[in-house]
Amino acid sequence: MEEHKVYGYRWVVLIVYMFITILTQLFWLNFVAVETFVEEHLGVTAMQVGWLALVYPLAHIIISIPSGMLIDRKGIRTSIGIGALLVGFFGLFRLLNPDSYTIILLSQIGIGAGTPFILNGITKVAITWFPVEEEATAVSLGTVALFLGMFVGLGITPMLLDSYGYHTMIQIFSVLGVLGTVIFFIFVKDKPPTPSRTTEVDTQIGDLKQWKSLGNILRIRDFVILSIVFLLGTGIFNGIATWFEKILSEMHGIGLADVGYVSGLLIIGAIIGCIVIPVISDKVMKRKPFCLLAVGGGGLGIAWLLFPAGLTMSMVNSFVLGFFLVSALPILMTLAVEYTGEEHAGISLAWLWMVGNLFALIVVPSMEFLRSETGKFIWPILLIVILITIGFILAFALREPELKVSPSAKDAR
Repeated sequence: MEEHKVYGYRWVVLIVYMFITILTQLFWLNFVAVETFVEEHLGVTAMQVGWLALVYPLAHIIISIPSGMLIDRKGIRTSIGIGALLVGFFGLFRLLNPDSYTIILLSQIGIGAGTPFILNGITKVAITWFPVEEEATAVSLGTVALFLGMFVGLGITPMLLDSYGYHTMIQIFSVLGVLGTVIFFIFVKDKPPTPSRTTEVDTQIGDLKQWKSLGNILRIRDFVILSIVFLLGTGIFNGIATWFEKILSEMHGIGLADVGYVSGLLIIGAIIGCIVIPVISDKVMKRKPFCLLAVGGGGLGIAWLLFPAGLTMSMVNSFVLGFFLVSALPILMTLAVEYTGEEHAGISLAWLWMVGNLFALIVVPSMEFLRSETGKFIWPILLIVILITIGFILAFALREPELKVSPSAKDAR
């Protein structure tokens, strides 16, 4: 029987991965968080500032599949390392002229191009370094890093700008980007000396087989259903997050000063949900019930937005909405590799992120179109309720994967 060891060093790899992931989100939102200042300082329009963030989902759509293939072919150090290099280099690139919109835009494009190599790698990190019974937990912590990065990007950027000024803010972020690259290549190893679990196939496949592999996984019934649930969830979250301020203002009468508290609870709920639900899922070794719980709970939170509520109830609902809706994300990503096989960890997650970002680009403007045509946000929210109901029904059709625990694995500290 093949010997397995679970190394304590797995947590070092995961923490470094989380740090790099946080940086991608920080760079993504740092200019949007101070949009009015950037408009005035760089002499650009609001739409031009918006493009500094929009290049990220666009890059994910274009680069997601190739990055996933590279992850499956070369492993985590090479593939995620490309993303880390791009983050460090283009984070430093903006120092050439922080007052030039062109330089800043090129920097955002470069970091955006590196982001898929990083975000598509979390399931590969999990199956390479962690045992099956910790898989969803590892994926959940990688997902938590996304929201920590958003929280930092939206929260810290205005404070740095106010306390130290624009140029110092840019310098601090640039140093963090380089630091992330250096730390990654110092501490991240491609795989442990001894596997952490039983591996039935070679988890790194050749380049010629990868397009065929993509076709093969798209013939797996449960993965196709999972893809639809994932794209619906991604579109719903992006739609709610984008127009959350307007929804709270127009439908619940919440002032701008209080919107930040309600929005903050959405992110805090998301972070806690991403930790709690997957950890329980790993403990009981079940996925489907928690997927249904997350989608169903999120649906109730969205439906509650249809009814007028005061500040207190809006804060409670915001936390509940984030807790349930976003906790589905690590469960769905874990299911992807469990349905398609460990050798497809990169390409399966790349596919999910690609279709999710594509659908988000449809949902977000569709909500604004409905609102502008009707003059009310009730119709965009009804659209979201319909979408999440479809997702809940489809989640029922998912089959519980067979999880094989390796009780003989040794913990090598």
